[in-house]
Amino acid sequence: MTQKTKQRRMEMHVPSSSHWRDVTGVLFKGELDRPTVTVWLDAPWIAVVTIGAEPDGALVVAGVEIRLRPAEMESDVDPARQTIVPPGLPVGGLPLRVLRSLTFGDVLDFARECLARAGDYVLSRHGLSRTTLDAVRRPGKTGRPDRYYAEIADAYVRALDRGSRRPVVDAADELSEARNAPYSSAYVRAALHVARTRGLLSPSRRGVSGGALTLTATRLLASPDERP
Repeated sequence: MTQKTKQRRMEMHVPSSSHWRDVTGVLFKGELDRPTVTVWLDAPWIAVVTIGAEPDGALVVAGVEIRLRPAEMESDVDPARQTIVPPGLPVGGLPLRVLRSLTFGDVLDFARECLARAGDYVLSRHGLSRTTLDAVRRPGKTGRPDRYYAEIADAYVRALDRGSRRPVVDAADELSEARNAPYSSAYVRAALHVARTRGLLSPSRRGVSGGALTLTATRLLASPDERP
């Protein structure tokens, strides 16, 4: 799916299958890649924006890569030495103005428009639905309340207490089943980081699973849930 706007040319790729073939032609099944939007920035740069979905189906930016355009990445051949010379970077590297010209709001609007034309089966595989795509996000939204992150931290801590060797994965599975919504391990891991920064989950050593609910989180979980 391609579109050329007044600001930037954008192109979207929505994977519909997790199957791939190796060089021998053998068919394998792997993890389904997320949708991506390629944005043509000032030459010779492009941005590849990965689109994700929150458990409620809202579209979010899940990652960004800034790359040289494919034509700029073609290697040259040195006939004298019979070697391949890799492409050099532009003088000065990546200008800051190029990054500032990338507006995620436009990217998400374009992604929402493209995904609205995808089939229901493809949407469901990415944790999306017609309802969530059509829903307009309220302006001024400041993020999830502390209790939301405390509940995710609680699922993680309970997995730790059970001796789980994959507490993030197990917490994601538990939350997905309890809330009937897709929670990925990557989303839970990011939510745990937010929980720690908000003082709801105690720190752990870098790269090591661990942590405990703080008194603040315990009090939040003990209070009545005011969600509708």
